[in-house]
Amino acid sequence: MTGANRLQSSSITYQSWSQVAGPSNVGNLKMVIQKNVKNLGTRQIAKDAYTRKGLDLKKDTGDWAMDPVDDARQQAFLALLGSDNGRPTEYMLTDFHNTLGDKRVTRILTYPYDGVDVEVDDGLGWFHMVLMVGN
Repeated sequence: MTGANRLQSSSITYQSWSQVAGPSNVGNLKMVIQKNVKNLGTRQIAKDAYTRKGLDLKKDTGDWAMDPVDDARQQAFLALLGSDNGRPTEYMLTDFHNTLGDKRVTRILTYPYDGVDVEVDDGLGWFHMVLMVGN
């Protein structure tokens, strides 16, 4: 679709969730899971965050959130939230705040992925990203 008929990614995400959850549960969203993140920009942000925290890109879980005593953790959270993979969830929570209950992304977890469908070892690592949602 193009132009006025094109759906925003926040709308697509919301419609998918709404269909799965049903009308009575749409406000119970707890997390958005993105498997096998392929976006180069998001993967570079994660790699940089892992490096700053001294984490192993192939085996450690990244735990990112607003944290006034850990600037690296907080900066990684903001960068991942602003990435091509994080932004649509934040937009969805804003665009559909009435039905979703004024939630926001409170924490982002990144898990290494070492699957068989990885075509390229470009040094950025492969991972899943979980955006935790709450009030």
